[in-house]
Amino acid sequence: MPAELGAIVYDHSSFYKGVGERIKEAAKEIGTQKEAAAVAGSSLAQFRRYMEGDQCPFHVVVALAVATGKPLNWFITDARNAVAHVQPVDMTLLAQVIVGVEQALKHRGQEWMPPEDKAALILEYYAHFERQQRSVQEVIAGTIGEKL
Repeated sequence: MPAELGAIVYDHSSFYKGVGERIKEAAKEIGTQKEAAAVAGSSLAQFRRYMEGDQCPFHVVVALAVATGKPLNWFITDARNAVAHVQPVDMTLLAQVIVGVEQALKHRGQEWMPPEDKAALILEYYAHFERQQRSVQEVIAGTIGEKL
């Protein structure tokens, strides 16, 4: 039976049917249903119920994802290219932002900042520098006073 979420109606049975279809697909990649059930740590009878759309425990989906190499969100969304939407972190840029923030704080005589505030500041500058192609030290040194 659908659950009301404000103006949105969410059909749980349809969701689990979709997950079940993807469990079937993953099981075929593993081999037999019996082999897939063993990988999932379930009895064959219970595994067949999952494939038919019964609510499935998370550990079953994780085991199937590991065995098939599929991303977890594929089982839930059928996003065939789900990992293509993940943006990698530019580690060099992140390091430059952290160093820039630390240097600017030290320059201002502020050796300590609450970790939550510092993390928010670093994330804000990281996002800014991903969009802009400017020198990290140049911009942080000139604007960090506005953020404190």
